Order: sequence, then C-alpha cells, then structure tokens
Amino acid sequence: SHILMHEIPNVAKQRIFNESYRLLKTGGIMVHLDSLSFLSPPNLAVRYFRDTEVYYNCEPFVACANLEDLNSFALEAGFAPQNCHTYQVSGYYSQQQGSTRPKWLAFCGVKG
Repeated sequence: SHILMHEIPNVAKQRIFNESYRLLKTGGIMVHLDSLSFLSPPNLAVRYFRDTEVYYNCEPFVACANLEDLNSFALEAGFAPQNCHTYQVSGYYSQQQGSTRPKWLAFCGVKG
C-alpha cells in the first residue's frame, strides 16, 4: 500500500495485514509505504503539522497512526518476527536534491 496506513483505523489495518498474509504465497512480500512524519514525528514542529492535519484537513486517523503498531499487526496476522522489517528512506526526489534525511517508512513482511 502507498500512504494508506495513516488514513484508516487500527481495526482496518489489522484486516489488511491479515488479508495480505492470507493472499501471499510462501516467500511473498507485503510492503506498506507511508509518511514518516505522520507515523513518527521527529520533533514538535512536525508533530504540530501532523496534529493540524487531524483537525483541519479531515485526517481523523493520523493521530492514532503509530509505526510501532505495524509490527504488532504483522505478528497478529501470522508473519514471523524475523520476517518483519522496517526501513526509513529519503525518497527519490529528496535524493535528487541531495537530501538523505528519511521521509518515508517502508514496513515489509515476508511470508515464511
């Protein structure tokens, strides 16, 4: 998925992880990409931006989006702990501008 995890409630996230696990063949990879600013604000200014999205931009689930929860959803769905990985990446356009600061979170699970 792409920038979906901050748009939906936790119960829907768990269903997506469950369905991802069910659909994958052994060795198949689940990847969820989302904004690191929404999932783990690095400072108070970014947290303020995230929180204003909740109130002024119809983003009701941004405030409960949490990157630590993604691992729990994966484990509950059946992914093994050693097959769950989190990557923080800067993204294509950031790299083109010379920035290496992570802006994206990619959560991956491999079905064992």
